[in-house]
Amino acid sequence: MSGRRIVVIGAGVAGLGAALFLADGGHDVTVVEQDVMPEIGDGDEAFTAWERRSVPQWRFAHSFSARSRGILEARAPQVLTRLKADGIETFNALTSFLPAQAQRPEDAAFTAVLSRRPAFELALRRSVEADARIRLITPTRAEGLLLAGEGRRRVEGVRLAGGATLAADLVLDCGGRRSPVTGWLAAAGIDVPADRQACEFTYYSRYLRATGDGPVTSGFPRVDLGYLICWTFPGDHGTYGVAIGGPPWDKEFKVLRHNWAWERLAAAVPAIAGWTDPVTGGIPVQDVQVMAGLANQRRHFVVDGVPLTAGLLVLGDALCTTNPFFGWGASIALTHAAAAADALAGPGDDIPALTAAYYDSVEAEAASLYRSASTMDRLRSYRWRGEPVPTADVDAAEEEDLITRGLIPAATKDPDLLRALMRRMALLEPVETLFDDPVVRAKAEAARAQTQASAARMGPSREEALALLAELP
Repeated sequence: MSGRRIVVIGAGVAGLGAALFLADGGHDVTVVEQDVMPEIGDGDEAFTAWERRSVPQWRFAHSFSARSRGILEARAPQVLTRLKADGIETFNALTSFLPAQAQRPEDAAFTAVLSRRPAFELALRRSVEADARIRLITPTRAEGLLLAGEGRRRVEGVRLAGGATLAADLVLDCGGRRSPVTGWLAAAGIDVPADRQACEFTYYSRYLRATGDGPVTSGFPRVDLGYLICWTFPGDHGTYGVAIGGPPWDKEFKVLRHNWAWERLAAAVPAIAGWTDPVTGGIPVQDVQVMAGLANQRRHFVVDGVPLTAGLLVLGDALCTTNPFFGWGASIALTHAAAAADALAGPGDDIPALTAAYYDSVEAEAASLYRSASTMDRLRSYRWRGEPVPTADVDAAEEEDLITRGLIPAATKDPDLLRALMRRMALLEPVETLFDDPVVRAKAEAARAQTQASAARMGPSREEALALLAELP
C-alpha cells in the first residue's frame, strides 16, 4: 500500500535521502529539522555560513564513496545533477591510477564524489525543498514519540516543541549518533540494548584551499607513524582536508589543537608536508577542529526477533555508529534510507511486519560494520600502547597487517589489489570478504614481504615529534 504517513526526524543525509526515496514510493512525507538554515548560494558558502549544531562532525572529514554516488544515481539523480551544477567533482581511483589497458568498463562503479559534508547535504536539501510531495518543518524540534499499546508498543507519531503533534503510520529516526529517541523510549519503559566500544581516537583536522593545482590530484595519502595517523581527504571548490589522529591517553599531543603545533607536525611528515605548505599545497580555511570521545555503537531495536516498537525505523548513525576514520557513515545513511523505502514498498497495512522487514534488511551489515570497526580500533590501540594482541584478535591482527603493509602499498601498482581495496573502502562488497579471492591474498602477501625488506621511515619518531612541539611559537 502506498500513501502511508511518514514523519522523518532529522534533515541530515539519512533523513533527506529517505524523504526523497519515500516520496517516490507515493508516501506522504514530513521532515522535522531543528537547525536553522540561512540563505546560501553554493556549497562553498554552506561550509562557512551554515551551522548544524545537531551534527558534531559537520566540518570534519567526510567521504562520499562510490556506494553513496551509486545509490543517488539509481534513486535520486537530481541530487547528483545539483552537485555537478555546484562545481563538485567526482573521482575514480581506478581510472586515475591504472593505465588505460588495465581498465575495465565496470570500473565506472568506483566513482566517488569529492565533497565536504555541507556541500553534499546542501544538494540533498535543495532537492527536498524542490519536491512538492515533501513537507519540511524547520526550525522545529521533535520532543517525543506518540506511543500506543502495552508491552510491544506502537509508534503513532511525534510530539513537537510547543506541544503540537504529527500523526504518522511510521516514524523514521534520522537523528544521528546523538539522537534523543533512545532516551524517549527509555522514559516510556522501553530499554534499547546496545553494543559500545570506545574508538580511542582524537581527531585534529583542517580543510585547506589549494593555492594552485596543489597536491589534491595526486591521490590521498595515509600514514601511520606508530603513535599518530595522518591522512588526507577530498573536498569541493578546490578544497581538501588534512587530519591528524591520535590516542586520547597520549596527553602530550593535545597541543595539536593549536594551529601552530598542527602545522609544525604536518610539515615534519613527508607524505602530507606538501599538502600543508602554503606554496605547494594550500591555505587553511579553518582553525584546527577537534573531535574526541567517539565510540563505535550498535543499538538493537529488534529483540528475540521482534521489533521493540512497531512503526519506528532507525537509520544511519542512530542505529549503528562507526569510527569516522573509516568513511562509512554517509554510505550507510543512504543505504538505510533506500532500505526503508524498499521495506515500505511492500503490500498491506501490517506495520509490525513492515518494521521487521526493514530491520531484517539492515541488521546483518550493521553487525558486520560494528564488529569490523571495533576490531580495527582495538588493534590500533594494542599497537600504540605496545600491548600484545589477545588470542581472540590474533587472526584479525594478521589480516590488518596484510592490508596495511601488503595490499595498500601495492594497490596503485596492481589492478587486482586496487579493485579489492576500493571495494572494501566503498563498501561495494562485505568487509569480511577482502581476502576471499586467493589471487588477492597471494599478491598482498608478496607485496608485504617486499615492503618488509625495504621498509622506509614515514616520519619523525614520537620523541622527535614531541621535541618539535615542545617549543612555543
